[in-house]
Amino acid sequence: MGIADAGKSNVTPPGLPPLKGDLSDPLKSGGDKKYAPGTVWDSEKDAVRAAARYVDSLNAAHPVLKHYELGGWVYYSEDGFSFNITTSYKSNTINRSDLLSLRVGDSVAVWHTHNFLVDTGLGEKFSGYDSGDKGVSREFNMPIYLYSPQHKIYAFEHQDVKLQNVNIQGRQRLMSVPYGTRREIKNVEPKAL
Repeated sequence: MGIADAGKSNVTPPGLPPLKGDLSDPLKSGGDKKYAPGTVWDSEKDAVRAAARYVDSLNAAHPVLKHYELGGWVYYSEDGFSFNITTSYKSNTINRSDLLSLRVGDSVAVWHTHNFLVDTGLGEKFSGYDSGDKGVSREFNMPIYLYSPQHKIYAFEHQDVKLQNVNIQGRQRLMSVPYGTRREIKNVEPKAL
């Protein structure tokens, strides 16, 4: 998920099939209501699993959405965890303004997809530490989850820099290197409250 600052467009880009149903917000029409944004789940991970199932149901109802990155926040509510969803209708990014416009005060994580149709080489990988997925985790100091085109869920948690020996032009140098941990989350049925 690169973060860009361009404006949001609710129009299908040229060359792609038109959206079906409620064109004012395709993210709210056609998805399985059982997994809809705002539904309360037992844990942060269950909210991410529900988001993944909701994306699958949206992609079935609106196949054109497979061309875009979707994502949002996982947040804590009085009763448990939930998620929200947005897109910037771009194949490899969600605009910063679109993501930030959804942020809830009790946000605990960011979740997103990668384009399900175009192999950008990312697939199941998190993008860079600057403006990419890892950078989002670092900026907001929270985990970022990826629901991959291979229907797997991964979590990345930024951690502070560590000192590491790096080979630069044949010489070993001790440098500060940003890092984090990546792990797969079992894509099982989420537990509702």
